[in-house]
Amino acid sequence: MQNQMNATTSPYRAKAAKNLLKVKIDLRIVTRMLKKIKDLKGKAWLVGGVLTEGYSKRDIDFVVTDRKDIPKIKEALGTLGQYARFVIKSKPSGSLRLEIANIDTDAV
Repeated sequence: MQNQMNATTSPYRAKAAKNLLKVKIDLRIVTRMLKKIKDLKGKAWLVGGVLTEGYSKRDIDFVVTDRKDIPKIKEALGTLGQYARFVIKSKPSGSLRLEIANIDTDAV
């Protein structure tokens, strides 16, 4: 009961608000940045709020099959890379996902 009351008091709401970003992470910006990624070792998907809502004020969620791809994704996101959260799985559990495809530059 005490935890429920704490969650509704102003100091706790203020603390929760500080955890939110001041700027929205926009899906269009994220997808534009992810197009720079080349030579992934496994597969990777963008999932979560950025994809379902079109933006997020918390983080950018990814599912990856190979841990070695995490630095490449973070690097492609630039300053937004610090907000990237990763789960290592064989594939995402939800049906709404955006696959980050490898771009074969020799074929272009």
